[in-house]
Amino acid sequence: MAPFDKSRKPYSRPAARPRGADGEWLHDKAPGVPSAALNTNGNGMIVDTSSKILVSNLHYELTPKDLTQIFGQAGTLVREPLIRYDRSGRSSGVAIVSFETVEEATLAKQRFDGKLAKGQPMTIEFYSPPPKPVKGRGRSVSAPSSLLNRIEKPPLLERLSRNTPKEQIVGPRKSGPGPIRTKARPAATRAPKKAKTADELDKELEMFMLDDAKASAPPQTSATTQADGDVEMT
Repeated sequence: MAPFDKSRKPYSRPAARPRGADGEWLHDKAPGVPSAALNTNGNGMIVDTSSKILVSNLHYELTPKDLTQIFGQAGTLVREPLIRYDRSGRSSGVAIVSFETVEEATLAKQRFDGKLAKGQPMTIEFYSPPPKPVKGRGRSVSAPSSLLNRIEKPPLLERLSRNTPKEQIVGPRKSGPGPIRTKARPAATRAPKKAKTADELDKELEMFMLDDAKASAPPQTSATTQADGDVEMT
C-alpha cells in the first residue's frame, strides 16, 4: 500500500475572492476588479456562454456576412453569426454572435447596442442557452405493493378468466354451414275400402261378358256387284 501523502488536499479550494488594497473583500461586479475574476463558475474558469451575444430587432435583409462585418470590428468571431429563420425561410430578426473572449462580447454590446443597421436599432444582450429538462420528471412511480397484498391476490389463471368474456372460453367453431335438419312429415292416412254388393258384382260380370263376345265375333265383309260383267281377261 502506497504511503499517504499528508500534503495532498482531498479537495480543491475555491478561487480566491478579490480584495482591495486594505485587504477588504470586494464584490465581483465592483469597479476595478480584474476581468479574470468576472463570469467565473467557482473554479476560476471563464464561462464560455458569456462570450455569446443575442442580437434582436434585426432587419430581415441582413445576412450573416453583414453581421460578420459589423461585429468583427469588436473582436474575433469563432464562427459565422447564426440567424434564426421561420418556416417560410424569412429572417426572424434574431441572431447569435459568438466571440472568442468575454471581453470582446462585452465590447460589442457596449458599442453596437441601440445602433442602426439598415434603419433598425439593434438590441443586444448576453446569450445563455436554455436549461436542459431534467429526465425522469413527470413520470408517476407507483408505490410497491406489500407482501400481504401479493399473497392475497388470486392466481394468474383465475384473474385472466375473470377478464375474459364467456364467449371466448368456448372452443373453436367449425367453419362452413352446418347440417340442415328437416322435420319428418306424417304419413297420409288411407280410408278403408268399402265392400261391393252382389248387384255391383253382377253388373261387372255382365260388362265383362259383353266385351268378350264383341272381341270374338268375325268381321263382316260387303259384297260388290258388277253390272257390266266380269273383268275382261286376255
